[in-house]
Amino acid sequence: MTKPLKNPLGLPFPEAVLAQHIALLGKTGSGKSSKARVIVEWLLEQNRPVCIIDPKGEWYGLKLAADGQSPGFPLVIFGGKHADIPITERAGAAVAEIVATGNRSCVIDLKGWTMASRAKFFIDFAQAFYNLTKGTRHLLIDEVHNFAPKGKVHSPQAGMMLHWANTLASEGRGLG
Repeated sequence: MTKPLKNPLGLPFPEAVLAQHIALLGKTGSGKSSKARVIVEWLLEQNRPVCIIDPKGEWYGLKLAADGQSPGFPLVIFGGKHADIPITERAGAAVAEIVATGNRSCVIDLKGWTMASRAKFFIDFAQAFYNLTKGTRHLLIDEVHNFAPKGKVHSPQAGMMLHWANTLASEGRGLG
């Protein structure tokens, strides 16, 4: 299989940064997703397992090379229009078990899901991922504000999503 072209510039920061928690912050259109893609592609080139939670359905393109035709990275896509494996809101714990205990990178496409369905999936996924992960895993939660609401929490499900997003961010590194 032909691998995508490597990023000739490498990472825009020292590799050791990836052993810490990272947040990419900025205004809409400031390039956060582009920077995240550079990081994810570098990790994939190093054969490091990456899981991307994608609420917008945009990350499936990693399976294609830059020309849009040739094979890209060997990812499993859970859910969405380009799914290798279709999923429902009840699949969170099962997907987490595959991601946490395997060595395969993946995209979890939640585009078009209702907030209630997304919350059910994420709570189950995050709890199982936290409890089952062994070894180093890189988790990217795109549009994280959809999973870690800011301000007053108006529902128990939103509170649980915030809890698990915070737990993954604050304690996940200690697990790998």
